[in-house]
Amino acid sequence: MTKPLFDVFRSTMLETAEGSRKEAQDAFVAHMKTDPAYFDMLAIDYFERMAATWTVRTETPATAAFVRTGPAQDKIERMSGPRTAPAAALVRRTREESAARTAAAYERMKADLRAVVLLNLVLPNGKALRDATGAECAQAGGFFEAVGRAIKPQQVVDRHLTEADLQNIRARFYQNNEAA
Repeated sequence: MTKPLFDVFRSTMLETAEGSRKEAQDAFVAHMKTDPAYFDMLAIDYFERMAATWTVRTETPATAAFVRTGPAQDKIERMSGPRTAPAAALVRRTREESAARTAAAYERMKADLRAVVLLNLVLPNGKALRDATGAECAQAGGFFEAVGRAIKPQQVVDRHLTEADLQNIRARFYQNNEAA
């Protein structure tokens, strides 16, 4: 039975761990030659990899163009720069762009969490803030006490305060307590 290509590659690399890359390559090719099915697998693997980056466009029936796929072309355009620029500068620019995108995504995620979390906070008695009454909030103290002061003792937080209201109460509470 023919083993998957990766398994053959892995076993070859493990067997020739102390050898050179050329020795590992020769051992891999020798193993490929033992079974003609491997050449079919290699040909299919090569075709799939190329088909992922190259395509034939047939916008007009009379002409066909062999071009890169959209994502592959976008990557080339993104990575290409002036020919005189060193490769390290391209990598650094790409890493800086990636770091900026990550930081922006992190800030959006933090903003989204801030917009949702307050109604889901749990009071010391185990009740969610959204389901708590003004009296229960006042009894809990701290920020919850400030929420309790904003509504009547028998009113439920979720029915009388929005998330934005809670954000404002929280901001005022922490502003007042930092100054003190």
